[in-house]
Formats: sequence, C-alpha cells, structure tokens
Amino acid sequence: MSEEYEYFEHDNAKFRRRGGFGGVDDVLHGKTWKPYKGDRTRAYLMGDRIDDPLTRAVTLSGQWDFFEHDNAKFRRRRCNVGPVDDVLHGETWVPCGGNRTDPALYGNRIADPLAGAGEG
Repeated sequence: MSEEYEYFEHDNAKFRRRGGFGGVDDVLHGKTWKPYKGDRTRAYLMGDRIDDPLTRAVTLSGQWDFFEHDNAKFRRRRCNVGPVDDVLHGETWVPCGGNRTDPALYGNRIADPLAGAGEG
C-alpha cells in the first residue's frame, strides 16, 4: 500500500510530508528522498505546495477547489482546508505568493476556469 504525500518547495529545496499532518518528513537530494533534520514546520508553513517533483503526472481538476476573489482566480487542493495554493495567470497556474488566505475565506467558489480549454 503506497503512502500519501504532500510536496512543498521552500528556499529552493523540495520537501514532502506523509499523511497531511505535521511538518515535513523528507528533503529531495537529486532523485532520492532523505530524512529532513532541519526545521520541519518552517518548510511546510512557509513553502509553496507543489506536485510530486519526481513524476510528471497531470493533476485532475477534480482534486482542486477553485475560487474567484478580487477579479483573480485561485485554486487549492481539495483535501486542504487552509489557504489557496495557486493563482491563474493567463492559462497557467502559478504558486500564489501574495495573500493566500483571503481568496479561500472571502472568495466565491467557482467551477474549474480551464475546464474545456483546448476542447473543440
């Protein structure tokens, strides 16, 4: 049975944590995960959530919640109840570097803004 991981990037390093609770467990060295001995909560709290850096899997829209706030569109992983992860720039999702809490708290939940893009 495979374990579920969440992945983060902080200070140009990539981290992962098991089960979605607590601080990070491992740091990526090349293509190998090694136990992380530093501040395990800082990388999680201050880092940006990313997809698994060792796979090229495409994340399906069913795994995301989408929001619109202040004329911008945001998304967060469906299992997350906290701040948003990404902001939409054109047709590309990029890590949200600004206020990540307000869009989830005060924004309107919307459908996937890119659903159907490229179809037809």
